[in-house]
Amino acid sequence: EGKTGGFVNMEGKIGLIINNITVDEAREIMEKVREIEQRDTSRLIFTQIKGLEHKSVEEAAEVVRKVFPKKKIVR
Repeated sequence: EGKTGGFVNMEGKIGLIINNITVDEAREIMEKVREIEQRDTSRLIFTQIKGLEHKSVEEAAEVVRKVFPKKKIVR
């Protein structure tokens, strides 16, 4: 599959691409990202997580909604 990595786009937004992790690991990463964004609201971190233990799209989206209730979820 794809590689795990990070990037900064032209607007200076930080991005993470994470592949093949467990739901618990994804939740842990998302909680840390949320904590960082709340400390400095000018930061926006784009996170792309693939392969949540073979969860369906709806199940994976529900995991994200629990941590980021106001974030837009792109499928």
